[in-house]
Amino acid sequence: MSSGHDGSISTGHSGSPEEMLSRLETMVLMGTDIPLLAIRKLSEAANYMAGTAEVEGRLVPTGHSLVRRKKLEAAALALGAGL
Repeated sequence: MSSGHDGSISTGHSGSPEEMLSRLETMVLMGTDIPLLAIRKLSEAANYMAGTAEVEGRLVPTGHSLVRRKKLEAAALALGAGL
């Protein structure tokens, strides 16, 4: 994630974006002694998460997404109708 570029992209597997944040918190707790409150602050850094599923060999949106609109708007990013 430290490649000199703003932001990053990653994949994870869960039933929903909210569950993914919970799983991420759990994985961090398993590997470090950082307090849960600090880990939650880190997970709040995610601005957008989208759910996809494989259907007939293609990835399609599931309709499950997590969008932190206020953070994106504060960063002056245009939000498309699909968000």
